[in-house]
Amino acid sequence: MSGALPDHAAAARRRRPAGRAAFAVGLAAVTMLAAACSSKGDDDSSAPASSGSAPAPAAVETGRGISGNTLTLGLLNDLTGFFAASGKDLALAYDLFWEDYNAQGGICGQYTVELESADHGYNPQNAVTQYAEMKDDVVALQMLLGSPMAAALSEDLIADDMVAIPLAWSQSLTDNPNIATVGSTYDVESINGLDYLLEEGIIDEGVKIGHIFHDSEYGQNANAGVRYWAEQTGSTVVNQPISALQADLSSPVTALKGEGVQLIVITGTPAQTAALITATETQDLRVPILGNGPTYTPDLLNGDARDGLLTRFHFAGPNAGLDSEDAADALAAYRESQGADAIPTPAFSTGFATATVMAEILEAACAAGDLTPAGVVAAKKSLDALDTGGRTGVLDLATPGISPTKQSFIAKPDADSPVRAVTVAELYEGPHATTYTRSS
Repeated sequence: MSGALPDHAAAARRRRPAGRAAFAVGLAAVTMLAAACSSKGDDDSSAPASSGSAPAPAAVETGRGISGNTLTLGLLNDLTGFFAASGKDLALAYDLFWEDYNAQGGICGQYTVELESADHGYNPQNAVTQYAEMKDDVVALQMLLGSPMAAALSEDLIADDMVAIPLAWSQSLTDNPNIATVGSTYDVESINGLDYLLEEGIIDEGVKIGHIFHDSEYGQNANAGVRYWAEQTGSTVVNQPISALQADLSSPVTALKGEGVQLIVITGTPAQTAALITATETQDLRVPILGNGPTYTPDLLNGDARDGLLTRFHFAGPNAGLDSEDAADALAAYRESQGADAIPTPAFSTGFATATVMAEILEAACAAGDLTPAGVVAAKKSLDALDTGGRTGVLDLATPGISPTKQSFIAKPDADSPVRAVTVAELYEGPHATTYTRSS
C-alpha cells in the first residue's frame, strides 16, 4: 500500500458485554450456523456442542483474558476507513451472536463472552498499537480486519499465543498456525468465480483478462489465482495494480481498453468497484466484471454504477449470503436493530460464520480443560473438518499454508432482493479450483 492513511492510533477502545441490542438473535439464528465440531481422529464423541450447551469439565485451566466467569475477545475493526460499512455490520453480527450464545449458557456453560473493540481505520500502524494495548486483556481476537493489518501482526500472534480470525482471506496468512481463516482464500475464490463465468457461458477459454488489484497481500493473492486460471485455459492477464487510496480508475481502464480485454477482475474496495463500473461505462468498455468478496456492498446500487452492477457484475466470496430462508432470523434481527428498511452488507453474514468458528475453537479448548492461550491455540490446530452448517465450506484449520476450503459462494447484485444480492452458486468448487495448489 502507498500513500498516507488516516491516523486513528489514539482511537479509544470499548469494552462491553457482547450484545448492543436489547434482544437476542434467537437460538435458531445461531444454530443455523453452528454445527458439531470435527477434530483429528475418527472418534468425535467428545466434540463440544454448539450454542453454549457444552458443560465445562471439572477443572478448566485459564489464563489471559478470563476473569471469574467472564471471557474477553478482541475486535480490531475498521469503522472509519475503506471498509467501514462492512466493519459496522460485522460488529453488530458479533454482538448479536454472542448475546444469544451467552443467553444459552456461554462457553461450555460457564463463561460469558465480552468484546473489546478498537477501530484501526484500515491503518496497519494503528492496528499494531491497538493490539499492544489489548493483547493482555483478551483470550483471542474474534476479528482482525484487513490483510495488511493481519500481516503486520502475524509474528506477534505467534509470540503471544494469540488465536486470531482475520477478516481477510490472503492465503499467505494461513502460513501462521494461530490464524483461523474462515472460508476460501482470495486466490481460490477468484478461480471459482472465473470457473463459474466460464460454466455459464459469460466468458470463454482464451479470454483476455484485465485485473485491477490492490498492490498488497489482498490483491496479490487474488492475482495468483487469476494467473493460474489463465494458464489453465489458454487465457492472458493484463495486470493493473492500484493503491487502496486510488479513487479514480479511469487510467487503469484506459490501459485495459487499449489491451482489448474481454473481462475485468477487481480486487479492491466497494468504492473502487463503483469507480470501475463508471469508468468502463464512460469509455464504452462494457465487459463482464468479477469482484472478490469485499468489493460489493448494497449501497452501490444507489449510485451511478447501478445499471452496470445489475447487468455485468458478479462477486465471489468465502461465506454464504443473507438471501436464503435459513438467514431469515438473522436478517430480522438486523432490521430490528437498524430499522425496518435497513439493508445489511454481505459482511453481516460473515460475522455469524466467523463467530461460529471462534465459539467452536473455545468450546474445543474448554472440553480439553485448557482455556489458556496455549490451550486455545492447540484447540484451533485440532480442527481439521469444521462444519459451520453451510455458512462456509467444511474448514481444515489444522493444516497451515492452504486454503481451508476450496468452496466459495458466487453472487450478483439484485435490486429486488431484500439484501440487494442473490447467491447464484453456493458452496461452489470449480474444476480449476480443485486442481489448484498454491505455488511457493
